[in-house]
Amino acid sequence: MGVVAGLAIAVKCPSCGLMQMAGPLCKGCGAALGEPARSAPLPARPAPPPPPAPAAAGRLAGRSKTFLGILVAVVLVLAGWGLIGFGVFTFWDFRSDLDSGSKAYVDEAVQKITSSWNARELLDRATPELLQAAPPERVERFFHVFSHRLGPLRTYHGSRGTTQFFVSPQTGRIAAATYEAQATFENAEAVIQVRLLQRDGHWRIASFHVNSDALLR
Repeated sequence: MGVVAGLAIAVKCPSCGLMQMAGPLCKGCGAALGEPARSAPLPARPAPPPPPAPAAAGRLAGRSKTFLGILVAVVLVLAGWGLIGFGVFTFWDFRSDLDSGSKAYVDEAVQKITSSWNARELLDRATPELLQAAPPERVERFFHVFSHRLGPLRTYHGSRGTTQFFVSPQTGRIAAATYEAQATFENAEAVIQVRLLQRDGHWRIASFHVNSDALLR
């Protein structure tokens, strides 16, 4: 047989002051006793705030990410120029005199190359790296397609681009330029992307790309 233990609460009648067990009515005067007062619950203790992150570590992490982003961008640029094998360190320096010289070179070269799609006009201006990547027979095959799909040059609309410097412990300072030229040919329009390298004071074509919807058909 189980035993149930309980806790009895004594209350005081508000009318006659008789102390008695809790109940709905006073046993002495019959007045309503009401419910016994309950103690207010203790407020919950707030959780302690998390410790602040070290400011120095946050700044160091931010600087590391920034430096890594710059380093990746530089490596991608150098890889695009084919200079990554020379251990090149880079800084950017834009000069109007070099820009004007490289622009004049691009404008003249593009018009001579595309006027009749003569592969020799490109090969005579190419860097050794371009000649190694694209031998004469390959260039001639591409130019045959350009001549058939685009036709000869009708209107040259000029070029836009920039010139930068690359500095290498092995090769010294190298000027490089990137240009985009617009042209209208007999059968279609085209955008020609040209990259230049300056060596021994002379500009050479490092890459030559022709983009046109006519080449996709």
